Amino acid sequence: MPMKIVEYRTAHFKISRSVWWPLKLEDRTLAIDFIEIITIELTTDEGVTGFGYTYTLGRGGAAVHALLKSEIGPQLLNQEVTTPSSLFDSLWMSLQRVGRGGVVSVALGAADTALWDLVAKVAELPLYRYLGVYRESVDAYGSSIDLGYELDELQSTVATHLERGLQSVKIKVGRPLHEDLERLAAVRAMIGDERRLMVDANTGWDLPESLRRAKAMETFDLTWIEEPMNPDDARGHAELQRHTATPIAAGETLFSVSEFANYFALGAIRYVQADVARVGGVTPWLRIATLAHAAHLPMAPHFMQDVHVHLLCSVPNAFILEHLPLLDALMVNPLVINRDGTVTPPARPGIGVVFNMDLIEPHRVN
Repeated sequence: MPMKIVEYRTAHFKISRSVWWPLKLEDRTLAIDFIEIITIELTTDEGVTGFGYTYTLGRGGAAVHALLKSEIGPQLLNQEVTTPSSLFDSLWMSLQRVGRGGVVSVALGAADTALWDLVAKVAELPLYRYLGVYRESVDAYGSSIDLGYELDELQSTVATHLERGLQSVKIKVGRPLHEDLERLAAVRAMIGDERRLMVDANTGWDLPESLRRAKAMETFDLTWIEEPMNPDDARGHAELQRHTATPIAAGETLFSVSEFANYFALGAIRYVQADVARVGGVTPWLRIATLAHAAHLPMAPHFMQDVHVHLLCSVPNAFILEHLPLLDALMVNPLVINRDGTVTPPARPGIGVVFNMDLIEPHRVN
């Protein structure tokens, strides 16, 4: 007989940056002082537990947790665990009139990931093997939230990426243009011409400024310019892409399959940065990847590398994994970078994520 979910447990942790990151974290539009982790565990009548988590950058975690605890968890109780995507669709339909994205998607991101973790554990397979293997490892790039770093701190961070074996690097932009160009020149000189270099503007510019910046940065042979404008301006992204040789990347602040479909239809981006925690979980992430594949677009997801490494190894159009180790200090077994700059999913069943409860428990929000 099919398994049924007989118990769920949720938790909400709000953790000061002093616990998990030594340097200030600033980009063009945000300074991060806290990270919130919201978790859900789903236990079946056969005693198997699936674990999922999502996050916020210090705000909104209570709303996400409330939705998981009072709406999503109760709906999953006594449900048969067959195909996670069918349960996702049921949850999405039940909640779409209070939001077709945003808090709803972020909360669903934890629940849907827990469902996929559960079915992979039942099969005694790591998630990427349960989904089907396209590759055993994937290229990764070094990423940091470094706009507030002075030049020597930025160079030190880039040196750390290279020492760990990473062959690609991304830095933040959004200072006065001459400062951005100076910082780009210094980093390009450090990494050489053969390694990939990306920049991230974190939605900080309008279209005229994006056009000006993109033109000035073309000399650095950038792999992409990330999130140059407000994510609501899909047509602006398309206009920018038509007028620069540098590929545009976006997607970390899009929250549904339909938002990505609109970007694809307009030809607005060339790299797809869907975040599994923000789009609603593994189910919608895989649907976005399928749409992207049909549009000949590669996947380069945002953050959440411990889940994304599984997904990238199970889709045909994987490009690169963002290695942004903000949560590594809070995990028992963070991802390990291979000598060639690739990352291999853990061999443990499911997603393989285990938080250090001794460390994060004092930060539980009651």
